[in-house]
Amino acid sequence: MDVERHSEREAPDAAGAVEFWNDWRHHRGTLTASVLAGALGTVVMLAAVRSADSVDEWSGLLLFGMLFPLAGAMLTVGVTMPLVLGWDADRVVLRCSSEGITAGDDTYPWNTVRTVAFGYEVVEAGPERSPEGRPTHDAYHVEIGTDAGTVRVPGDVWRTRGHELAATVRVYAPQARVRWQGSPTFPPKKPPRPAPPSRARARTEALALVAVSLLLGAALCAAALHWAPTVVTPG
Repeated sequence: MDVERHSEREAPDAAGAVEFWNDWRHHRGTLTASVLAGALGTVVMLAAVRSADSVDEWSGLLLFGMLFPLAGAMLTVGVTMPLVLGWDADRVVLRCSSEGITAGDDTYPWNTVRTVAFGYEVVEAGPERSPEGRPTHDAYHVEIGTDAGTVRVPGDVWRTRGHELAATVRVYAPQARVRWQGSPTFPPKKPPRPAPPSRARARTEALALVAVSLLLGAALCAAALHWAPTVVTPG
């Protein structure tokens, strides 16, 4: 059942523009997992290097062949995931101005906007035959119905700024019907950034996360070598 919600935000200035951008902080869970994967990958890489002395044995060769690709994959995730999200953090996915609502390279005049529907889908991830079940997460989106068709704009930004977009649409296109599909109806968990992060800031934060991942991995390696050397000395 569609439920209409009214935002408590003030109405936007009709002469201005409101932009909705990708904020990489929306992916906190993914970033946390990637940092931990990178740190543990450093430990696995250390174990692979220390097992290289026994590669002349079949068991050592098999162990090295398992540890080295695993460590490489974990380090790749820990390094590339923050960089990918950080380098894409300032991309504007939707822009509202007096001329209309812009998605991508297309601008739709407000007098052609008929509906704005917020929704989310439960998306499964992981291998299909996982014995532990496939993990799920909510994928948020907004569908804009115009005279030319329906435009679907996905993004976690609607989890925190959906009510702001709804208020903006009511100012520019009072004839449009705003709908909230499903439950929960996007409760704001934390306030969004007041302005898009600069490109330099987003990339600096991404690089800082990569450094944290590697430093945490180095600390784990040092702790393992001191307290539990057998963990990183297979064979």
